[in-house]
Amino acid sequence: GFPHSQAASLLEQVLRRLGRSLPTPRAEVERLGTPYLPGSRRALVVLAEGRRGDGSDAAPPVVVKIAWRDAICAEVRYMAWAARALAASRVPALLTEGAEVQSDLGALALEHVCFGECRPRLPADPPPRGRLSTVADLVILGVGRFALEDLREARTANLNLAEAATVALPTGGDLPAQPPTSAEVRWVARQAAEVLAALAVATPPDAGLPRHVVVAAGGGDAAGVGTARPSVPLDFSAVVHALRRHLLVDEPGSVSPLYATVLERTRRLYPLFSGGPELTDLIGIAMCLEQALRARSGADLGSVPLVCSHGRFTADNLLLRGGSGGGERMLELCVGSWSSLCLAPAFFDIATLLTS
Repeated sequence: GFPHSQAASLLEQVLRRLGRSLPTPRAEVERLGTPYLPGSRRALVVLAEGRRGDGSDAAPPVVVKIAWRDAICAEVRYMAWAARALAASRVPALLTEGAEVQSDLGALALEHVCFGECRPRLPADPPPRGRLSTVADLVILGVGRFALEDLREARTANLNLAEAATVALPTGGDLPAQPPTSAEVRWVARQAAEVLAALAVATPPDAGLPRHVVVAAGGGDAAGVGTARPSVPLDFSAVVHALRRHLLVDEPGSVSPLYATVLERTRRLYPLFSGGPELTDLIGIAMCLEQALRARSGADLGSVPLVCSHGRFTADNLLLRGGSGGGERMLELCVGSWSSLCLAPAFFDIATLLTS
């Protein structure tokens, strides 16, 4: 198991190195989840809000990641590579010169990247500790707004006016923070595309960079070992499965927005965010694509190049720095958790993001 007692000692060591101390008797330490995990569940990731070492003022919060030494050292090495391949602002700032090591464990301290804090539900409530850090947080705020609209429509459809007046429903002001506008979503998506474009042409940090496990057509192995741009045989069966699960609603447990209960709302809202074809046009394109891929099942589909891949390019691992300018949030994308850097088929990262 993971040695949590040793991890606590390493946490204190890292904070001392930063010139900070935790308040006693109860440390202001908050465990964080997936946005900061260095590729393993056997890890301790905390947000520490200690005081400066001289006991003067409260120090800004710092993220401390503690895991097995090899994972932490890989994280430090690949973060430095990513800062050069992308831009320093696209990677959380490392607050120590390198990894702190203690026996089999390693640790590193990072800036806490966030774009806001959850606001109190009521004016009299104490400020909540929750912080909004990721693209997933941003998207969930938007989902919450649409969920409230669904509730209002359901109330109107199922209650008469007299009954409706007695039922109190939450408003947009009850959400933890301001939902994203379509312009904010587009801006974040554009930044994600820029990151992926830079990764696709970047030179791998070393010759031993691992390759993502790919199930090739016919069960073959990945090809092109030792070449400048290795490749793997194409297999579109996973694409067909994703189309059916996420769009064509043919798979059990689908997350498609095309269920009968939400289809009409999706049809109305889609043009506002797509800026392009109608929803029915998109579904028609997806159905034609699925038929074309099935027709070529088992055929020689050639190969696709392997490129540098983040490895876990999910909405949970895309962090957002936020500020305000002219009344709008200025969201800046910052990518965390680099320990899973690998070579993977082109478009693997974008597929991971869109289905995460």
